[in-house]
Amino acid sequence: KTAVFSPEMPTVPHLHNKLRTIASGLPLYRVMQDRQILRETDQFLNEAFVFLDADPEEGMDEDMTLEWVIERAHDAVHRHGIKHLIIDPWNEVEHAKPPGEAMPDYIGRGIRMLKRFAKERQVAVTVIVHPTKAVAGGNPRMPNLYDCEGSAHWYNKPDLGVVVGRDPEQPHSPHTVIRIAKVRFKGTGMKGDVLMQYENDTERFLMLDPSYSEAAE
Repeated sequence: KTAVFSPEMPTVPHLHNKLRTIASGLPLYRVMQDRQILRETDQFLNEAFVFLDADPEEGMDEDMTLEWVIERAHDAVHRHGIKHLIIDPWNEVEHAKPPGEAMPDYIGRGIRMLKRFAKERQVAVTVIVHPTKAVAGGNPRMPNLYDCEGSAHWYNKPDLGVVVGRDPEQPHSPHTVIRIAKVRFKGTGMKGDVLMQYENDTERFLMLDPSYSEAAE
């Protein structure tokens, strides 16, 4: 069970529709046309996800700080038994930085809070962080963990670091590089790249056939 905090995208209908497409592996119009597929897909989503949204009584004035997110994640552990928390993206909680606190200090403190929550509740935490605009500047390149907006803490403190990017020399290519850039603990994974292809209709990343990948190289 995964708790999702994604304030950039309204949960209904946009995030629900995106997840319907990904979960079913079908274009959204096909899902919406077939009542059985829609019912089965929604049943799966209801069982797999819970969304951390603002309290309707508070409305959009509620201050959704990192403390707010963690408090609701604790509640989701008790109510729904979540084992995974996704914050997508980080910059939507950045604005709550206390006045006078430097951004690197705020990010370092925030990562410590999330790791403490993860350890206490035995919940995996995934934070989506956008790269700096410099990566796509005059000499575009594949981003790395040091390019995460705000602080080198995004490289130093997490246990796992994954970069999703595209070859800047082929900006129109459908191929995407999934780079495991950091693995702190032996046995939890290995560093390396996987080449995948993004499908617009299903919004899925598909593993490329190995022979195709070798031919491309």
